[in-house]
Amino acid sequence: VPVPTAPAQVVARGLDLTAALARVAARRLRTAGVPVRCWTGLALHRRPLDQSGLGRSDRWANLAGAVGVHGEPPAGRIVVVDDIVTTGATLGEAVRACADAGRVPAAGATVAATARRT
Repeated sequence: VPVPTAPAQVVARGLDLTAALARVAARRLRTAGVPVRCWTGLALHRRPLDQSGLGRSDRWANLAGAVGVHGEPPAGRIVVVDDIVTTGATLGEAVRACADAGRVPAAGATVAATARRT
């Protein structure tokens, strides 16, 4: 399940990067014999502020309640996919939305993580 991307970011990039990553990962897993599909049922219920420049607590507060589930979550294990994890706020909000719909994700997967500030 890819985390939802703001429409403005999709337009600016020319693609929904997180959804594309999830689709490629699902395709490669299927090629390896793993029965998996990419479900794009998470969506933004409201437009959060741009996360860049926000600290950890502000990122979590900014995203609180922003993500919701559209449609019935699939049976089986759910893995939430994001491109980069900084504070975990986006993954956390996606997990909350899935859990509210009765499906707690088994894991989160990202391509990269930002360096932690000390």
